[in-house]
Amino acid sequence: MLLTWVGTGTPHYISQDGSIPYISDIGADILKPLFVTGCSITAVAFLLSLIIERLLRHEGRLHPDQRKREKAFSYLAILGSAIGGAGLILLSVFDTKRHPSAHRGF
Repeated sequence: MLLTWVGTGTPHYISQDGSIPYISDIGADILKPLFVTGCSITAVAFLLSLIIERLLRHEGRLHPDQRKREKAFSYLAILGSAIGGAGLILLSVFDTKRHPSAHRGF
């Protein structure tokens, strides 16, 4: 996305604060479908990687947990990644151009 910004002659976006835009400034403009798709794939892939890791440990295909807290932290990581992934997807949908306060909140 930054290469697209440089390739188009480094335009100044409406939501841009400094001389170099944030990736969300570029994503809010002409590349919104790519930005939303990339954020969604990232969020889902990270969540799935943690879930698969947990399942492989449960099936004995990975080294088993040494302590009960490792299992608890694994579930907390899955929960945290689900919350973070939802925030990332919402962050990409509510862009800085049209929804600046919601974007900063996510």
